[in-house]
Amino acid sequence: MNLAARINKVYPTVRPYSIQIDRVSDRVYNANFLKQKIEKGEIAETFRARSFVTFPSFKKRKFVLYGTFTHVYQKESLRNTESLSPTYPQFRDRRDVETHDLTLSINTVYKDSLFGKTAVFTSALMLNSRNFKSVEKLRGLFTATLVLKANQRTIITAGLIALIDPTANLPFTPLFTYWHRLPKQWQLDFVLPSRLYLRHPLHAGWFSVGTELSTVHGFKTPDQSILKGDYEISNILLQSGVNLEYPVRDGLLLGFRTGVECMLAYRMVKLNGKSSDYVSNAKADPTAFASLSLAYVPGLKRNKKR
Repeated sequence: MNLAARINKVYPTVRPYSIQIDRVSDRVYNANFLKQKIEKGEIAETFRARSFVTFPSFKKRKFVLYGTFTHVYQKESLRNTESLSPTYPQFRDRRDVETHDLTLSINTVYKDSLFGKTAVFTSALMLNSRNFKSVEKLRGLFTATLVLKANQRTIITAGLIALIDPTANLPFTPLFTYWHRLPKQWQLDFVLPSRLYLRHPLHAGWFSVGTELSTVHGFKTPDQSILKGDYEISNILLQSGVNLEYPVRDGLLLGFRTGVECMLAYRMVKLNGKSSDYVSNAKADPTAFASLSLAYVPGLKRNKKR
Protein backbone atom coordinates (compact mmCIF):
# COMPACT_ATOMS: atom_id res chain seq x y z
CA MET A 1 0.00 0.00 0.00
CA ASN A 2 2.90 2.37 0.71
CA LEU A 3 4.35 1.65 -2.73
CA ALA A 4 0.99 2.29 -4.36
CA ALA A 5 0.72 5.58 -2.50
CA ARG A 6 4.16 6.68 -3.71
CA ILE A 7 3.45 5.71 -7.32
CA ASN A 8 0.01 7.35 -7.39
CA LYS A 9 0.78 10.39 -5.25
CA VAL A 10 0.86 12.58 -8.36
CA TYR A 11 -2.70 11.55 -9.26
CA PRO A 12 -5.07 11.68 -6.24
CA THR A 13 -7.14 8.50 -6.35
CA VAL A 14 -8.36 9.09 -2.77
CA ARG A 15 -10.49 12.21 -2.32
CA PRO A 16 -11.91 12.65 1.20
CA TYR A 17 -14.15 15.61 0.28
CA SER A 18 -15.83 16.07 -3.09
CA ILE A 19 -18.92 17.34 -4.90
CA GLN A 20 -20.02 16.49 -8.44
CA ILE A 21 -22.77 17.93 -10.64
CA ASP A 22 -24.11 16.02 -13.69
CA ARG A 23 -26.34 17.30 -16.47
CA VAL A 24 -27.74 14.73 -18.87
CA SER A 25 -29.33 15.54 -22.22
CA ASP A 26 -32.82 14.41 -23.28
CA ARG A 27 -33.49 10.75 -24.06
CA VAL A 28 -36.39 8.50 -25.02
CA TYR A 29 -37.49 5.85 -22.52
CA ASN A 30 -39.86 2.88 -22.24
CA ALA A 31 -41.26 1.72 -18.88
CA ASN A 32 -42.80 -1.55 -17.71
CA PHE A 33 -45.04 -2.08 -14.68
CA LEU A 34 -45.71 -5.57 -13.28
CA LYS A 35 -44.13 -7.08 -16.45
CA GLN A 36 -46.45 -5.07 -18.74
CA LYS A 37 -45.55 -2.23 -21.08
CA ILE A 38 -47.09 0.81 -19.47
CA GLU A 39 -45.51 4.01 -20.74
CA LYS A 40 -43.11 5.65 -23.13
CA GLY A 41 -41.92 9.21 -23.35
CA GLU A 42 -38.92 11.47 -22.95
CA ILE A 43 -36.61 12.07 -19.97
CA ALA A 44 -35.63 15.72 -20.02
CA GLU A 45 -33.64 18.11 -17.85
CA THR A 46 -31.82 15.49 -15.77
CA PHE A 47 -29.88 17.04 -12.89
CA ARG A 48 -27.74 14.97 -10.53
CA ALA A 49 -25.64 16.10 -7.56
CA ARG A 50 -23.30 13.90 -5.52
CA SER A 51 -21.41 14.97 -2.40
CA PHE A 52 -18.96 12.93 -0.33
CA VAL A 53 -17.38 13.69 3.06
CA THR A 54 -14.93 11.63 5.11
CA PHE A 55 -14.90 11.99 8.88
CA PRO A 56 -11.67 11.99 10.91
CA SER A 57 -10.23 8.52 11.35
CA PHE A 58 -8.93 6.52 14.27
CA LYS A 59 -5.69 4.65 13.64
CA LYS A 60 -3.94 2.02 15.69
CA ARG A 61 -1.12 0.06 14.13
CA LYS A 62 -2.71 -2.06 11.37
CA PHE A 63 -6.29 -0.93 12.07
CA VAL A 64 -8.14 2.17 10.79
CA LEU A 65 -11.67 3.31 11.67
CA TYR A 66 -13.38 6.17 9.83
CA GLY A 67 -16.79 7.41 8.71
CA THR A 68 -18.20 8.72 5.44
CA PHE A 69 -21.32 10.60 4.45
CA THR A 70 -22.72 10.55 0.90
CA HIS A 71 -25.68 12.45 -0.53
CA VAL A 72 -27.01 11.77 -4.03
CA TYR A 73 -29.84 13.91 -5.39
CA GLN A 74 -31.44 13.41 -8.80
CA LYS A 75 -34.25 15.26 -10.52
CA GLU A 76 -35.73 14.35 -13.90
CA SER A 77 -38.61 15.80 -15.91
CA LEU A 78 -40.75 13.35 -17.86
CA ARG A 79 -42.61 14.81 -20.83
CA ASN A 80 -44.53 13.71 -23.91
CA THR A 81 -45.59 10.61 -21.98
CA GLU A 82 -47.88 8.11 -23.68
CA SER A 83 -49.77 5.28 -21.98
CA LEU A 84 -49.23 1.82 -23.49
CA SER A 85 -51.66 -0.07 -21.25
CA PRO A 86 -55.45 0.23 -20.97
CA THR A 87 -55.26 -1.23 -17.46
CA TYR A 88 -53.65 1.79 -15.83
CA PRO A 89 -54.68 5.44 -16.10
CA GLN A 90 -52.95 7.91 -18.38
CA PHE A 91 -50.07 9.68 -16.67
CA ARG A 92 -49.74 13.43 -16.75
CA ASP A 93 -48.00 14.71 -19.85
CA ARG A 94 -45.23 16.29 -17.80
CA ARG A 95 -44.05 15.58 -14.26
CA ASP A 96 -40.93 15.74 -12.14
CA VAL A 97 -39.30 12.75 -10.47
CA GLU A 98 -36.97 13.45 -7.53
CA THR A 99 -34.92 11.01 -5.44
CA HIS A 100 -32.63 11.46 -2.44
CA ASP A 101 -30.17 8.97 -1.01
CA LEU A 102 -28.36 9.85 2.21
CA THR A 103 -25.78 7.27 3.27
CA LEU A 104 -23.87 7.26 6.54
CA SER A 105 -21.14 4.63 6.55
CA ILE A 106 -18.88 3.37 9.34
CA ASN A 107 -15.77 1.82 7.81
CA THR A 108 -12.79 -0.22 8.98
CA VAL A 109 -9.52 -1.15 7.28
CA TYR A 110 -7.14 -3.84 8.53
CA LYS A 111 -3.75 -4.63 6.98
CA ASP A 112 -1.96 -7.93 7.45
CA SER A 113 -0.09 -10.57 5.47
CA LEU A 114 -1.42 -13.74 3.84
CA PHE A 115 0.62 -16.33 1.90
CA GLY A 116 3.58 -14.01 2.25
CA LYS A 117 1.79 -11.12 0.53
CA THR A 118 0.10 -7.96 1.78
CA ALA A 119 -3.59 -8.46 2.53
CA VAL A 120 -6.16 -5.73 3.15
CA PHE A 121 -9.54 -6.37 4.78
CA THR A 122 -12.27 -3.74 4.86
CA SER A 123 -15.79 -3.56 6.23
CA ALA A 124 -18.59 -1.00 6.02
CA LEU A 125 -21.89 -0.61 7.82
CA MET A 126 -24.14 1.59 5.65
CA LEU A 127 -27.29 3.36 6.82
CA ASN A 128 -29.50 4.66 4.00
CA SER A 129 -32.32 7.18 4.17
CA ARG A 130 -34.17 9.71 2.02
CA ASN A 131 -34.02 12.29 4.85
CA PHE A 132 -32.24 12.94 8.12
CA LYS A 133 -35.10 11.62 10.27
CA SER A 134 -35.04 7.85 9.95
CA VAL A 135 -33.00 4.93 8.62
CA GLU A 136 -34.82 3.15 5.80
CA LYS A 137 -32.23 0.56 4.88
CA LEU A 138 -29.25 -1.11 6.53
CA ARG A 139 -26.50 -2.78 4.49
CA GLY A 140 -23.12 -4.35 5.09
CA LEU A 141 -20.06 -4.59 2.85
CA PHE A 142 -16.89 -6.64 3.29
CA THR A 143 -13.82 -6.91 1.06
CA ALA A 144 -10.69 -9.03 1.19
CA THR A 145 -7.85 -8.03 -1.14
CA LEU A 146 -4.46 -9.63 -1.76
CA VAL A 147 -1.61 -7.66 -3.37
CA LEU A 148 -0.27 -10.05 -6.01
CA LYS A 149 2.34 -7.76 -7.50
CA ALA A 150 3.61 -4.28 -6.64
CA ASN A 151 6.56 -2.45 -8.17
CA GLN A 152 7.26 0.89 -9.84
CA ARG A 153 5.69 -0.29 -13.11
CA THR A 154 2.78 -2.58 -12.18
CA ILE A 155 0.37 -3.09 -9.27
CA ILE A 156 -2.02 -6.07 -9.32
CA THR A 157 -4.51 -6.99 -6.61
CA ALA A 158 -7.31 -9.56 -6.43
CA GLY A 159 -10.02 -10.24 -3.92
CA LEU A 160 -13.69 -10.64 -3.13
CA ILE A 161 -16.57 -8.31 -2.25
CA ALA A 162 -19.33 -9.60 0.03
CA LEU A 163 -22.51 -7.52 0.16
CA ILE A 164 -25.13 -8.04 2.86
CA ASP A 165 -28.19 -6.59 1.17
CA PRO A 166 -31.53 -8.35 0.63
CA THR A 167 -31.94 -6.48 -2.66
CA ALA A 168 -28.71 -7.85 -4.16
CA ASN A 169 -29.00 -10.83 -6.50
CA LEU A 170 -25.27 -11.56 -6.24
CA PRO A 171 -24.00 -11.44 -2.64
CA PHE A 172 -20.41 -12.07 -3.76
CA THR A 173 -18.50 -10.22 -6.49
CA PRO A 174 -14.87 -10.67 -7.58
CA LEU A 175 -12.55 -7.72 -7.10
CA PHE A 176 -9.55 -7.16 -9.37
CA THR A 177 -7.36 -4.11 -9.90
CA TYR A 178 -4.59 -3.54 -12.41
CA TRP A 179 -2.41 -0.43 -12.60
CA HIS A 180 0.35 -0.30 -15.20
CA ARG A 181 2.77 2.37 -16.34
CA LEU A 182 2.77 2.53 -20.16
CA PRO A 183 5.26 4.24 -22.51
CA LYS A 184 5.22 8.05 -22.91
CA GLN A 185 3.84 8.64 -19.39
CA TRP A 186 0.51 6.92 -20.05
CA GLN A 187 -1.04 4.91 -17.22
CA LEU A 188 -3.67 2.16 -17.31
CA ASP A 189 -6.05 2.13 -14.35
CA PHE A 190 -8.47 -0.81 -14.24
CA VAL A 191 -10.75 -1.69 -11.31
CA LEU A 192 -13.21 -4.55 -11.74
CA PRO A 193 -16.16 -4.01 -11.65
CA SER A 194 -16.19 -0.20 -11.57
CA ARG A 195 -13.81 1.56 -14.01
CA LEU A 196 -11.28 1.42 -16.85
CA TYR A 197 -9.17 4.49 -17.66
CA LEU A 198 -6.14 5.51 -19.68
CA ARG A 199 -4.52 8.54 -18.01
CA HIS A 200 -1.79 11.00 -18.99
CA PRO A 201 -0.30 14.09 -17.31
CA LEU A 202 -1.45 17.30 -19.02
CA HIS A 203 0.44 20.47 -18.04
CA ALA A 204 -0.38 20.84 -14.32
CA GLY A 205 -3.31 18.41 -14.43
CA TRP A 206 -4.41 15.13 -16.01
CA PHE A 207 -6.25 13.86 -19.06
CA SER A 208 -8.19 10.59 -18.87
CA VAL A 209 -10.28 8.59 -21.30
CA GLY A 210 -12.34 5.59 -20.33
CA THR A 211 -15.53 4.31 -18.75
CA GLU A 212 -17.00 4.15 -15.24
CA LEU A 213 -19.90 2.26 -13.66
CA SER A 214 -22.05 3.88 -10.97
CA THR A 215 -25.39 3.39 -9.25
CA VAL A 216 -27.96 6.01 -8.26
CA HIS A 217 -30.24 4.87 -5.43
CA GLY A 218 -33.37 6.50 -4.10
CA PHE A 219 -36.50 5.87 -2.08
CA LYS A 220 -40.10 6.47 -3.07
CA THR A 221 -43.61 6.11 -1.66
CA PRO A 222 -45.84 5.86 -4.79
CA ASP A 223 -49.12 7.74 -4.87
CA GLN A 224 -50.84 4.99 -6.89
CA SER A 225 -53.38 2.98 -4.89
CA ILE A 226 -52.10 -0.28 -6.40
CA LEU A 227 -48.71 0.20 -4.72
CA LYS A 228 -48.61 0.26 -0.93
CA GLY A 229 -45.60 1.03 1.23
CA ASP A 230 -42.07 2.18 0.45
CA TYR A 231 -39.95 1.28 -2.55
CA GLU A 232 -36.30 1.54 -3.55
CA ILE A 233 -35.18 2.81 -6.94
CA SER A 234 -31.90 1.57 -8.40
CA ASN A 235 -30.42 3.10 -11.55
CA ILE A 236 -27.20 1.52 -12.89
CA LEU A 237 -25.30 3.90 -15.19
CA LEU A 238 -22.29 3.50 -17.46
CA GLN A 239 -20.55 6.80 -18.30
CA SER A 240 -17.87 6.73 -21.02
CA GLY A 241 -15.85 9.67 -22.28
CA VAL A 242 -12.98 12.03 -21.48
CA ASN A 243 -12.01 13.65 -18.21
CA LEU A 244 -9.90 16.77 -17.63
CA GLU A 245 -8.69 17.59 -14.11
CA TYR A 246 -6.70 20.57 -12.91
CA PRO A 247 -5.52 21.63 -9.42
CA VAL A 248 -6.80 25.22 -9.21
CA ARG A 249 -4.84 25.68 -5.98
CA ASP A 250 -3.12 23.58 -3.36
CA GLY A 251 -5.59 20.99 -2.14
CA LEU A 252 -8.37 21.84 -4.64
CA LEU A 253 -8.91 19.72 -7.76
CA LEU A 254 -11.36 20.87 -10.44
CA GLY A 255 -12.62 18.32 -12.96
CA PHE A 256 -14.72 18.32 -16.12
CA ARG A 257 -15.98 15.13 -17.74
CA THR A 258 -18.14 14.60 -20.80
CA GLY A 259 -19.21 11.71 -22.99
CA VAL A 260 -22.06 9.21 -23.34
CA GLU A 261 -24.25 7.90 -20.53
CA CYS A 262 -25.99 4.52 -20.87
CA MET A 263 -28.74 3.33 -18.54
CA LEU A 264 -27.93 -0.35 -18.01
CA ALA A 265 -30.77 -1.09 -15.60
CA TYR A 266 -33.53 0.89 -13.88
CA ARG A 267 -35.69 -0.93 -11.34
CA MET A 268 -38.17 -0.13 -8.59
CA VAL A 269 -38.27 -2.78 -5.88
CA LYS A 270 -40.24 -3.14 -2.67
CA LEU A 271 -37.99 -1.87 0.13
CA ASN A 272 -35.70 -4.73 1.24
CA GLY A 273 -37.13 -6.97 -1.49
CA LYS A 274 -35.03 -8.82 -4.06
CA SER A 275 -33.94 -6.96 -7.18
CA SER A 276 -35.32 -9.76 -9.35
CA ASP A 277 -38.80 -9.14 -7.89
CA TYR A 278 -39.03 -5.60 -9.22
CA VAL A 279 -42.45 -4.03 -9.81
CA SER A 280 -41.24 -1.59 -12.44
CA ASN A 281 -38.29 -1.28 -14.79
CA ALA A 282 -37.30 1.02 -17.63
CA LYS A 283 -34.90 1.36 -20.55
CA ALA A 284 -33.59 4.54 -22.11
CA ASP A 285 -31.52 5.47 -25.14
CA PRO A 286 -27.83 6.41 -24.65
CA THR A 287 -27.33 10.15 -24.45
CA ALA A 288 -24.70 12.83 -23.83
CA PHE A 289 -23.71 14.02 -20.37
CA ALA A 290 -21.44 16.64 -18.83
CA SER A 291 -20.06 16.61 -15.31
CA LEU A 292 -18.31 19.23 -13.18
CA SER A 293 -16.53 18.24 -9.95
CA LEU A 294 -14.55 19.87 -7.17
CA ALA A 295 -12.54 17.87 -4.62
CA TYR A 296 -10.46 18.81 -1.62
CA VAL A 297 -7.37 16.60 -1.43
CA PRO A 298 -5.02 17.26 1.50
CA GLY A 299 -1.41 17.32 0.36
CA LEU A 300 -2.20 18.05 -3.30
CA LYS A 301 0.23 20.62 -4.69
CA ARG A 302 -0.43 22.84 -7.67
CA ASN A 303 2.85 22.27 -9.51
CA LYS A 304 3.46 24.01 -12.82
CA LYS A 305 4.25 20.77 -14.64
CA ARG A 306 3.85 17.08 -13.87
